[in-house]
Amino acid sequence: MKMFKMLAALVFALLMTGCATVPMGDAGQDAALKTFPAPRPGTAGIYIYRNETFGAAIKQVLDIDGMTLGQSAAKTYFYTEVAPGRHTITSRAENTDTLEINAVAGKLYFVWQEIKMGLVQARTKLNLVNDAEGKKGVRESQLAASSLTPAGGAAPAPAAAARPQAAAPARSAVPGPAGPYAGQWSGNYRCGEFVGNWRISTSPAPWTRRVSMVVEGNHATMTRGDANFTETLQGDIAPDGSLTLAGQGAMANDQGRPWSAEFQGRFSANPARFDGTGAQKGINGVVSRNCTVDLVRGAGGR
Repeated sequence: MKMFKMLAALVFALLMTGCATVPMGDAGQDAALKTFPAPRPGTAGIYIYRNETFGAAIKQVLDIDGMTLGQSAAKTYFYTEVAPGRHTITSRAENTDTLEINAVAGKLYFVWQEIKMGLVQARTKLNLVNDAEGKKGVRESQLAASSLTPAGGAAPAPAAAARPQAAAPARSAVPGPAGPYAGQWSGNYRCGEFVGNWRISTSPAPWTRRVSMVVEGNHATMTRGDANFTETLQGDIAPDGSLTLAGQGAMANDQGRPWSAEFQGRFSANPARFDGTGAQKGINGVVSRNCTVDLVRGAGGR
């Protein structure tokens, strides 16, 4: 028994003092993010950093709103932008720790991923820290590459217990150079009759709403809303002009029951337009409406 304890202590010491490696982000983006620019209009920025050398051999998984942000290692950080509202950050190690942030547009938030001693592996703790402490921790770390894939490989549908929020995580990098589709787009968001198996407070009839989309580099953000609700969908444009937009929306008076939406479509050059098909889903992941979007370049739309 004594020998077992000594061996376990030796293994733990090696884990705590070794060195794990994870995919790293672009050096230029790292430098730009360390100037702490304001997040894009209508979003909040979140830095999650791990500036300790303790537990250097241990990788720890970070999720935000059910999406895997990536694996952290010693002296690394992540950056992502989110829509206003409640968002849940999860750190997974020997234990699982969560932190909820009620994001305000235009603000930056700093989260320290603390490493603690565990029984067999390192444990994790998420701490919301002040700007001065957070900026210091980020400067001591290097940008890690983000995966932003659904946790567990599933589609990004919210779960009731997770209290998902009004938007999916945004990209984890600063805007790139202007691409062929860069600029303002606008048009129509059309959804068919409600087909869900639960009661709703709005009309089940088909509807058409105005929608706008901003493309920066190869990243697109489509938004719609008013004083009663908001919805934000985001995605990266592929080289062939195809685009998958995914995200969430919520009523202003019922942020705890968001819906998710996803569209797949393609840009065309002549005339310049984007057409996509998709669906909205309820908090249970069941399709509630089948939808289409059609947008043209410019703020005026059609």
